Amino acid sequence: DADEELRRRNSALIDNRIESIRQAAQIKIQQVEGILGRLRADGRPEDDGIVRLHRGRITNLRENLEEKVQELESKRRVVVTFSLILGGLVQFEP
Repeated sequence: DADEELRRRNSALIDNRIESIRQAAQIKIQQVEGILGRLRADGRPEDDGIVRLHRGRITNLRENLEEKVQELESKRRVVVTFSLILGGLVQFEP
């Protein structure tokens, strides 16, 4: 059925987009975690402004990821409808 095929393709597309967004976010989070690890190794305390800034970046990255995933999930439900836009009859005569 055409409706089911459209839903299946849309779902696969959404899955791919979500996975891509998750991977990109994970790379960014790992980079910031690396910075945090270096700051801690340098003896920066947890309440240091730079440490707090990077922890906040991680929080924001995770929140943005969840927002994007929810937005994409809301697009998973495809509704197929057909509407007559224009109707008429044309007759050609020689």
